[in-house]
Amino acid sequence: MGVGERNKALFDRLRAEAGAIETAVGETLAWERLDGARACRVAAYRDVFITDDSEQLSGLRRWAIDFLPRFTQVFEERLAAAVREAG
Repeated sequence: MGVGERNKALFDRLRAEAGAIETAVGETLAWERLDGARACRVAAYRDVFITDDSEQLSGLRRWAIDFLPRFTQVFEERLAAAVREAG
């Protein structure tokens, strides 16, 4: 199995647990398989832009500081388990 195929298989395993993962991270996530590429993407998008005012950008920073550690922890645990299961 090539890298791209393995990535897709792992993504599919994680995507099957999307509800539990989203509950654990506390956000609705975008699950992007990217079939034309070797990689896949799981993201949490916000409607904030670099040109927004400082209050909106500060809010985005506060959100990221709170969200990213949960996202990282949940995905480290789930991905490690998916890799072990895949063999």
